[in-house]
Amino acid sequence: MTDRRKFLKGAGAVAAASTLGMSMTAKSYANILGANDRINAGFMGVNSRGNFLMRTCAALKNVNVSHICDVDSNVLTRNADQAKELGHDKVKTSKDIRKTLDDKNLDLL
Repeated sequence: MTDRRKFLKGAGAVAAASTLGMSMTAKSYANILGANDRINAGFMGVNSRGNFLMRTCAALKNVNVSHICDVDSNVLTRNADQAKELGHDKVKTSKDIRKTLDDKNLDLL
């Protein structure tokens, strides 16, 4: 005959074993590759603070600088060249933010 104390000990052991078993067999979130392993980031207004943010994000391994938007052609060209120097070769440039926002591959602006 099983009394309440033995039942609770057994239930606790089963719960602990199932929790440990699940955590030991599940892959770490850092090792799971999926659609969001790289973020396509766009930057607008990249003359001063925007340039700093673009260069900072470009240095991150999981960020792809995909779009640069600025109304000043000189600033736009200079920042696109900087992004290419940092290893981001496929940078799209635009003076119109609406065109940038229409791109479905853009994850972050």
